[in-house]
Amino acid sequence: VVKMGKLKLEVFNKKGQCAIRINNTKKDKLLNIPYPCGFVRSSKSLVAQTYNYKEVGQVFIVAGPMVDEKTYKNYDSVKPKHMCSNQGQAIIVQSGNLILRQDKNVPLGFCHQLGFDEKDYYGFAYPID
Repeated sequence: VVKMGKLKLEVFNKKGQCAIRINNTKKDKLLNIPYPCGFVRSSKSLVAQTYNYKEVGQVFIVAGPMVDEKTYKNYDSVKPKHMCSNQGQAIIVQSGNLILRQDKNVPLGFCHQLGFDEKDYYGFAYPID
């Protein structure tokens, strides 16, 4: 659950898929990543990492299920403590509505406890594909 002022976002399990709802509404959207999932956070912060772009809205990133610990052997930049997933998806809140960006599959590319640079959020806000 993420709370920012009057905004509340919640990710939850819906038949094995990650789903999201805004402000306790019964209307939800199904993400293209499996459950369990969670918001990307910077380090051990309790607050989800997010950036706002006036023309687009508030951008959040949801990371999918964590990979097996053996997967980290070939990577120096991420460790099991970062709780990484191969799957993730950007969520944009714009005027009280949820916009889902295309899901991505990147080996160890979405870590629950290792945030992104702002330029990465910009790329999710203004996708080229």
